Amino acid sequence: MDRFEDLVLSTIRRYGLLKEGQEVLVAVSGGPDSVALLLALMELRSTLGIRVQAAHVNHGLRGPESDDDELSVRLLCEAAAVRLHVGKVETREGASKARQNLEDYARNRRYEFLFQVAAVEQAAVATGHNLNDLSETLLLKLFRGAGLSGLSGVYPRTRNQLGNGVTINVVRPLLHSTRDEILDYLGRREQSFQHDSSNKDLAFDRNLLRHQLIPLLEQRLNPQITRVLGRTALLFREMEDYLSPLLDHAYQACRAEGDVPSLRLPQLLGQHPFVQKEIVRRALREVRGNLKDVSTRHVENVLRLAQIESGSECHLGNGVRVRREFELLTFGGEKATPQFVYELPIPGDVYISEIGKRIVARRLPGNPPNARAGCDRPGRILLDFSGSCLAVRNRRAGDRYRTGTQIKKLKEILIERRIPRSRRDELIVLDDGGRIVWVEGLMPDPDFRAEPGLEQALEIAVEHETFPR
Repeated sequence: MDRFEDLVLSTIRRYGLLKEGQEVLVAVSGGPDSVALLLALMELRSTLGIRVQAAHVNHGLRGPESDDDELSVRLLCEAAAVRLHVGKVETREGASKARQNLEDYARNRRYEFLFQVAAVEQAAVATGHNLNDLSETLLLKLFRGAGLSGLSGVYPRTRNQLGNGVTINVVRPLLHSTRDEILDYLGRREQSFQHDSSNKDLAFDRNLLRHQLIPLLEQRLNPQITRVLGRTALLFREMEDYLSPLLDHAYQACRAEGDVPSLRLPQLLGQHPFVQKEIVRRALREVRGNLKDVSTRHVENVLRLAQIESGSECHLGNGVRVRREFELLTFGGEKATPQFVYELPIPGDVYISEIGKRIVARRLPGNPPNARAGCDRPGRILLDFSGSCLAVRNRRAGDRYRTGTQIKKLKEILIERRIPRSRRDELIVLDDGGRIVWVEGLMPDPDFRAEPGLEQALEIAVEHETFPR
């Protein structure tokens, strides 16, 4: 067995990347890393008991070069008798329409294709990320101010949950192999590969590191800098593996109930500073979906809100705003909830798409004995109302509401009840001809509360949904 193949085998076994009988879909660009990975896995098929397929995505970004890449992969797979799946993406046009970074759009569409094929074939996806990639990623994240998860770099295996409940494993068997070892292996095999001319463009940060900074570090500081950085990333990864469950628990202990991520300040500030930062990162990940372009500076700006007065806020870009609201830090989008108004038939229901809630109205034969002043459990009220419909809306400027013997401005009532500003426009308001019958989270207007002995009560229930039925 070739020494390179032995290194790949040891990496697979060390991390348990593949199991016997598994289908493996190798992402092959035509470059040296993916070509070496495909050849090595083909040699290791019988040892590992796996079946190998390949996939290639033609992004059309380099004109004839992209077509040459596709042709070289087709010829390679034909010679090796490997089944090949090819996808084509109009990357420039698609990125322009989606208003996305070209590189990000290409990567997303590439993985989308790989996952589609892998789901059908019930395969793991194998990519050619190597030790040099790991080292470069660590430096890029370090310079941009990443947290613990960012400094952990590229993982040997990641699990990706698709929308249909299918889980696709992405494995990286070359993560302990250097670029030089890969090139040496291809030389021994007398195997040609494609050269991506864009890899020499120093306008890309990774290329600047690869061609200028890392060679300088190798020359001046340590000729083994790539392996040193790789070991450092591994150390960060082990730290994150150990700490992640503890940090997840701390996040849940600080997170207030609700659909919008909010952190309770007393609990947050009681944590160690390192834990505070990781909790904030988890809240940002929940609202953004990822931590791309989130730096330590962003996290520190959020934590500064905890030290200043309620009502203050900071804007983090990418449509994310964090606001200090009483004893909460609330994470949300820049876009305010639009005004809405719907008609609620009685009996009947209506879905409020702007806030993802369904309002259900039904008449009850008699008043439940456990009803207390029109409300017997959260999200459900009982009213004395005989009309055929109610208006369902959110608050308006100048709204006034009767809570007892007084009629006050609704805004003042919500402030007194310490309802966060970011949530006030999402509260349901029931309106009967211009008079507010009920505001979500408050008791009904006394004139509309169901009292004991009522022959027929109107039940209003608020249900949270993600999509309409």
